[in-house]
Amino acid sequence: MLGGSGGACEPSPLQRVTGSAPEQLVVERRQLPGGDVVLEARVPERSEPLPLLTITRADASLNGTSAWALGERWQKRLQSRLRHARQVMQPADLRRRWQITLTVQLALALVTATTLWLWRRNRERCSGLISRRSPTPDRALEQRLQLHQVVGLVLLLLVLLQLMVMLALGVMAVPGKVPLGLQLLLQPLHSVLKVLMVGLAALLARSLATFLLHQWADGGRVPVEEQARREQRHRSLLRVSHRLIDLACILVAAGWIVIDIPGIRAASSSLLLAGGAVLGGLALVFQGLLRDFIAGLAVLIEDRYAIGDWVEIDGLAGDVVDVGVLSTQLHCLDHRVAVIQNSAFDRVVNHTKLRSGEEVKLLVSHRCADIDQALAVMAEELALFHADTTWGPRLLAAPLLRGVSGTGPMGITVSALLTTVAGEQWACSRELQRRLVARFQREGIPLADGLELAGRG
Repeated sequence: MLGGSGGACEPSPLQRVTGSAPEQLVVERRQLPGGDVVLEARVPERSEPLPLLTITRADASLNGTSAWALGERWQKRLQSRLRHARQVMQPADLRRRWQITLTVQLALALVTATTLWLWRRNRERCSGLISRRSPTPDRALEQRLQLHQVVGLVLLLLVLLQLMVMLALGVMAVPGKVPLGLQLLLQPLHSVLKVLMVGLAALLARSLATFLLHQWADGGRVPVEEQARREQRHRSLLRVSHRLIDLACILVAAGWIVIDIPGIRAASSSLLLAGGAVLGGLALVFQGLLRDFIAGLAVLIEDRYAIGDWVEIDGLAGDVVDVGVLSTQLHCLDHRVAVIQNSAFDRVVNHTKLRSGEEVKLLVSHRCADIDQALAVMAEELALFHADTTWGPRLLAAPLLRGVSGTGPMGITVSALLTTVAGEQWACSRELQRRLVARFQREGIPLADGLELAGRG
């Protein structure tokens, strides 16, 4: 403390001491006046014996023997272990240990480099097979590609395993760190077993969710007109439930593996407090994702839309191809895929939920002498359309003639309302308009063409 070169305390008796043989360490027993027995270690480097263990009469009674006899058992065990500890700390043993470790590490490094080279070659072959893909499916090429992908995954896992073995052997080379090295060496095996167990649990949970959703979708009390909608919801709920199960199992497996890393379990309480603080901070940082998650659950529970619906969301219209807990994907008419966050919109127009409808409008010219004739022709054509064997089954009700729904400078608007099976309104509307235009042309009923305004001009 005053700047001297000497130490304030004697060196540890278990440290390496030059010229001290392990056999010179002796563990002795000494009886105390109260009946307890003390085990002490005598080493040449220390003038006083080093107390190791005190055996009380209560310890002896628990083991069904005397304190002196119990001390004899521990005397032999401690002496053997302490001599072994001094033996491995000898300079010759340390050099031999490091030489063997270095040789094994070099061999493992060579094997790891070879495995990495094989992995890169396999990846290059995969890239070549992908570039040779053609629009027409080739079963042999796909099988070869899948095989190379599996081989690449196995090689990558081997590289990770070899690196873990190298780390474990490096730790085991340090005297007293063999248990820690064995834990690191067995860590990959334990991790694989945990992943397999969690994977099995995920498979069972997915199977249970699939069974329950199938039972819900096939319920006998579901009305016929709602059965198709139930199937749509079934597809959406099945996909989302599987994703949630997979995410939960990944988090459980990751946490289980991290907890068993040496040194983590001892700090579990402090890590728990730190983890709570980190989760609180992450909740503030990623509050947008939490809003998307809650909004996604609301979409699924309230059945706002499902996979296969045609919806309009904030000016975007398209076919719903995926409903996730964070976002929704729409396939638009121009083949764009729009990804919309679930919390980013407030208004949704669903065109295909349970049933669909479309208002068919025609603009009749003011030159039409008899509007009642036009309405009669339109009613007759609606009846023929409803009786058609091709288009009639797509209608849920007979077309409703609404009559004159508006007038203006361009002409007189007549309209009819179609109620169709979900998603069939556009095809039925196009076909009905084609038939009405052709019928009006045959009957000589003029449609608005702007000549009225031109005549006035």
